[in-house]
Amino acid sequence: MVELIDLIDRMAAALKTALPEAEILKAYPAAPAGTALNRPLVILEQGAVTVKGRALGDYLPGGMGKRVKAAVKFTICAPLRLGGEACARLFSALCQTLLFNSAYGITSMTAGSVRINSEKHACELTATAVLEMELRKGGNG
Repeated sequence: MVELIDLIDRMAAALKTALPEAEILKAYPAAPAGTALNRPLVILEQGAVTVKGRALGDYLPGGMGKRVKAAVKFTICAPLRLGGEACARLFSALCQTLLFNSAYGITSMTAGSVRINSEKHACELTATAVLEMELRKGGNG
């Protein structure tokens, strides 16, 4: 299985195609983004990762891999002029794009409440996708 960051890259690419009205970014970009939003924005970020029980890799030599439960966090922003409904619509589109694609292993998606972010002059909604996957031992370890 791919590494989690690779999976997030694939999610971002799928969202760019599915949500052309929104800017799709990964957290911690190389270049700082502007503060004023002209159009909706979705930011993807790696969340918590926990080992899920015992896996075949625990019993075999060579770091075959472990079954994990992982989270991908989304920050969904929309300019104030579009209102909170724009955030809700983007979350619905996220669900349609990612939840029903078995390649991501997503078991659930949840969202909080829409809030006003005064720094960005935007409506903001945070969401989390929970997925299950096998992570393989990295290169040097």
